[in-house]
Amino acid sequence: INAEYMGILLKQKVMEKKTYINFLVTDIGCTNGRFALKKAHVNDKSEVLKIDMVREAKKESQKFPSFEEMTLDFLKGVSKDDYPEVLVCAIAGASDGKEVKVGNAPHWPIIIIANMQKTLSIPRVEFINDLFAAGYGILGSSPAGLYQLYMGPEEARPKIDPHATKAVMGVGTGLGESILVKDTAGAKKYFAVYTEGGYADFPPHNELEFELLQYLQKKYKTICTPVERALSGPGLANIYDFLCEKNKESLKEIIKRSPEEIVQNGLKRKDSLEGKALDLFAGIYGAEAGNLGAKTLCYGGLYFVGSLTNSIKEFLSKSDTFYQYFYNKENLTSYLKKVPIFVGGDNVGMQGVEKYALEVLLGLTQNTSQY
Repeated sequence: INAEYMGILLKQKVMEKKTYINFLVTDIGCTNGRFALKKAHVNDKSEVLKIDMVREAKKESQKFPSFEEMTLDFLKGVSKDDYPEVLVCAIAGASDGKEVKVGNAPHWPIIIIANMQKTLSIPRVEFINDLFAAGYGILGSSPAGLYQLYMGPEEARPKIDPHATKAVMGVGTGLGESILVKDTAGAKKYFAVYTEGGYADFPPHNELEFELLQYLQKKYKTICTPVERALSGPGLANIYDFLCEKNKESLKEIIKRSPEEIVQNGLKRKDSLEGKALDLFAGIYGAEAGNLGAKTLCYGGLYFVGSLTNSIKEFLSKSDTFYQYFYNKENLTSYLKKVPIFVGGDNVGMQGVEKYALEVLLGLTQNTSQY
């Protein structure tokens, strides 16, 4: 279907004597939406010669009643020559190809893809999971653009196995996980498989974490508590609120903190409640990362993405708690020590949507990293 669509599109371009394709890529989270309208110049061999930025913007998701309205706002004033023929959106949710339910954004209605194509007047619209997109973004990244988490002797620093599985974790408004598996036949390229790993149960490892689990069960009125209730931006706030509740008798007052404030204050003072919340968060982060590493044996690398992780990457790289929980997998400890851990850049999601749009959806060829 992709090759057929691409052939029709290129034939139409030839008839119009145009050698470019306008495409819109978006990365929509529950907090912000990023948009980039671009023009890909191609030749008759379906090779990308260059890509021009037409327009880009970042918008607050909460200010719009729907994704359609936010996209229409972005497209205001775009000329006919620049208007997108293809839209690919990475979104924090799941799609069955016909409908999209946005996770953690209850104020947005379910997106009906066919209706959206008509509303936006864009012939081809496709939605992909945001961690699925992040996986493709990792494939297009240079190793030099990644920050490695490691604390140990240099000679023991784990290296990327170029043929092995990779895994991606995104800690943001929620928790997402995806896997990158190499096709052993044909082009021998990686392809991404997204999961809903954030909905796996939160497993307490000690008495304090068990108390946290009970706190979360009471707060959300549920027996099975997803790990993202503790491992996410709101999860960090939950941990801080739990510690405030636990220590309320010794506190003069309880001050509500945003995840950003908890990070800022916790990095300054390790002995503060914010600092203790960060340490507890690091342990939960390490444990879940270790779980993903154990399930996938991702010797091709375990990659963390998201603005929250980027804001604490130096803290995590020096956190004994993080490494203790990550490696503590009994007989698998020696195997996990071979897994290289990296933090990807803030823009990895958008890079992945573009890579997917051009290479997978449209079948174009471009020079990008496949390390």
